[in-house]
Amino acid sequence: MKKHLSTSQSNFWTWLTSELSERMAQNLPFIKINPEKILFVGDFHQSTFDYFQENYPKAQFWSDSFKSSIYVSIQDFFLRSNKAIHQYQIMDKTDSNEFDLVWIGPIKREKNTFHELFLQLEKCLKNNSLVMFNYLGPDTAREVKSLQTQDGYIGPDMHDIGDLLTQSGFADPVMNMEYINLEYENTQILINDLKGLELITTSQSISKDFQDKVSNLLSLQPKFQLTLEVVYGHAWRIKKSNAQTIKIYPKGAFKTNKN
Repeated sequence: MKKHLSTSQSNFWTWLTSELSERMAQNLPFIKINPEKILFVGDFHQSTFDYFQENYPKAQFWSDSFKSSIYVSIQDFFLRSNKAIHQYQIMDKTDSNEFDLVWIGPIKREKNTFHELFLQLEKCLKNNSLVMFNYLGPDTAREVKSLQTQDGYIGPDMHDIGDLLTQSGFADPVMNMEYINLEYENTQILINDLKGLELITTSQSISKDFQDKVSNLLSLQPKFQLTLEVVYGHAWRIKKSNAQTIKIYPKGAFKTNKN
């Protein structure tokens, strides 16, 4: 997958989406799955689609990322012009159970909506199918905590997400994490990336006072590093077993007759 220089808010998110998808895709050869129908949820770069089309040439591809607004981003144009990607709206569906693989990343949701998302995904996945996702964990941008004014796209602890997957009907959740360190020498690029993560507001990003604070921060370290905590997860959607009635007898209900 191609990498993009982080020179603006949109370029940063494009680069991050592509980079994390590439890293997450390294796990696919070790997972026994041959999906016939794949759903992309949220933002994804064309390089991600190219990878799946090359490795799963017989699969059908769907996305929930189509926008109905007048403003059309580069991704919207790519989706609308690519006839191989069909439109799908997760929130409009009830138990369709039609996809073999759902691919998400990075998730742009707060903790209280992760559960809702997983519940929706459980309804659209087939039995013995897979969901794979990534998001930015709580250690992200820890070096600039004092400058942040918004929570942005930083999600909860991965152990909490593992529990949510189980509560949402998924089995055998696997969670792992890695740190990526981004190195900065330019004040404006760092500000753009913080804005891309929605950790600072637009007015804050253009404030001379804020720019001076970031500049001073960089001056303290010749090569300033910003941490990205990347959390990866996958889980299986399995068929629910039929409910069984278990009878519990009071203590002493069974007695042994002695002759």
